[in-house]
Amino acid sequence: NINRVQGRFTGLKKAFYRLVIWIPVIGLKKTPFKALKGVSFKIEHGMFGLLGPNGAGKSTLMRIICGILEPSYGQITINDIDTKVKREELQGLIGYLPQEFGVYENLTAWEFLNYMGILKKLYNQQQREERIDYVLSAVHMVSHKHEKLGSYSGGMKQRIGIAQILLHLPRILVVDEPT
Repeated sequence: NINRVQGRFTGLKKAFYRLVIWIPVIGLKKTPFKALKGVSFKIEHGMFGLLGPNGAGKSTLMRIICGILEPSYGQITINDIDTKVKREELQGLIGYLPQEFGVYENLTAWEFLNYMGILKKLYNQQQREERIDYVLSAVHMVSHKHEKLGSYSGGMKQRIGIAQILLHLPRILVVDEPT
């Protein structure tokens, strides 16, 4: 309530607040930003890379493919299945490693991957431990599995990130700036 404002310059404050009430929005209206426009491609088998300048929409496209972001319009199909219709089922087929990802610095690689295995519904302990050994050997990190992640270099953390997405043996890997 403007009338309850008291103190020095009360009259000036009331006039200012009334002015603000009269002009609730100040500034120019911005047109909506389109991150991707007219993107169309088909990927068969193999490894593919997206190249382009900063801000071109590469990360946005990867997030849409993985089901993290929803496209404003258009359609994405994986094995002739619309990602909007069967989103959760398709997410089990995809392993996604973003450009920036977090690790628990106070855990060892083994502890971190064990925790992530539980989150990925690998509840059988023996199967989970075998899978952790498999992915650690795949990224050449077996000798460092009992070291804290906080002591790892950037490249070593990146390898642990790759091991993490391999845990549930996805059919499709989407990696944003893996190098």
